[in-house]
Amino acid sequence: MKDLPYEEVKTSLTSGESIPAAVVQAFRIALAGLRPHLAAQVYMNLSQAGCMDIEIAAIAGRSLRHVKTLLEFSKAPTGLVEMVANRKASIASAHKAMRVAEATGQDVMTVIQVAAQEEDRQRKPRKDRPVAAAKAVVRTLLKAKVPSQLRAGIAGGAEVVQIRTNDAQRLLNALEQLSPTTKRRA
Repeated sequence: MKDLPYEEVKTSLTSGESIPAAVVQAFRIALAGLRPHLAAQVYMNLSQAGCMDIEIAAIAGRSLRHVKTLLEFSKAPTGLVEMVANRKASIASAHKAMRVAEATGQDVMTVIQVAAQEEDRQRKPRKDRPVAAAKAVVRTLLKAKVPSQLRAGIAGGAEVVQIRTNDAQRLLNALEQLSPTTKRRA
């Protein structure tokens, strides 16, 4: 990141010339392989070199919204940057936490931890979920005419009735989910 041609960008901007294509290409190649928190640092360095947001967007080949978001993120506390670097939080959630913290006057780290807890709470499965899934499987089996196959086999006096393997597996799964003795995952 430090070996990128920031000085060439600065001299091009101060002289009023357009930025050379080789310089733009060097930035795009470097940015292509960077994680967002590192790209934010490159954008910040370009900003310090005198580039406006729209010029950074042109150099990076990204949208202005993307550049503005990452420039705002580059001013984030180091704890938040580390969370994004370690993939504990996304750039979007970190940026949202920064805005909420700014609006409410709370600490950014507190806001993002509360948001993460809320997200975990929303991801917990509902208690009626397995029953609804089992009912859906039963409806599918009814449409597949499995009961008529079973009735025909029983009416014919057969001790063993054949149904397709995948229908049998679906039926077993539905019965396990509907069984009151089955231990359900929390």
